Order: sequence, then structure tokens, then C-alpha cells
Amino acid sequence: MKRDLLHTPEGVRDIYNGECARKSVIQERLHDVCLKYGYNDIQTPTIEFFDVFSKERGSVPSNEMFKLFDRYGNTLVLRPDMTPSIVRTAAKYYADNLLPVKLCYAGNTFINVSKYYQGKLKENTMRPRSSPMWWTAPPSHRYRNCAIRNLQRAAASA
Repeated sequence: MKRDLLHTPEGVRDIYNGECARKSVIQERLHDVCLKYGYNDIQTPTIEFFDVFSKERGSVPSNEMFKLFDRYGNTLVLRPDMTPSIVRTAAKYYADNLLPVKLCYAGNTFINVSKYYQGKLKENTMRPRSSPMWWTAPPSHRYRNCAIRNLQRAAASA
């Protein structure tokens, strides 16, 4: 095997041994707290349609996303941000639920930049400021309706 294949690409890294164990323990503890307070688990795909992260809905410029194409010519991206994916699923599956909808999730995000973010990894476990690793998001009625309208507009224009 070539020695080059033993290394990871720039901006990503392996997590192993003690660090991996510590990360798992932290995620499990935070997850337990979320469950105690009535939050429900949700997982979204790592790969999403590019339009989910368009300028109006995403926080990452399109030139900083990892893009790929499926066999039908659709543009797909490795998710650069968790929020648009969660809003998409809330609009699809929880539109008729009583509010607040309490969701608990974690996942990796991918941003393709190196010029402006020296020392920042291209793959990260989503950890918003409010709590490390796990984020609980009860969307407000106004935010959910806005997300539903934006997604309906995008679907209508497609």
C-alpha cells in the first residue's frame, strides 16, 4: 500500500482511542439529558440536495460546499450546516404537530475552505454555541411557517 494512502486529506482527521471514547461519552450524556427533557431524536442524511442550502436558507456560501452529482444530474452537497436539513424535515414531518417540536440531533458538517480558515477542519461534528455536540431545537411557530413557505416556493419553482 502506498504511504500516501495512509494519510487523510487536508482538513479532515481520524478520531481514535481515548479521544473517540471521550467524544462518545460526551455525546451519550448530552443525549440522555435531551431525552429526559422530552426531546425526540432525528437524523438527516449527510448528503442533501443543493437547493436545501441555497442562499436564502443556508449560512455557507455555495463555493464553500462539497458538491457532487447523482446519476440524474441533480447537484448534491455534503451538508455544510445542520439547520436547513432539520427545518426541511420539520416542515415535511412535523407541520401538523403541536408546538414546540423538540428535536435532538448531532452530525458531521463539511465546509470546503482553507484560504480563510487556516487551522479549521473541513469536517466537524455539529456543536452550536448553546451546547457541545448535541443541539436541541424547538422551532418557533413563525420560524417553522417561514421555513415551510420557503420550501414550498422552492418546490413550486423546481
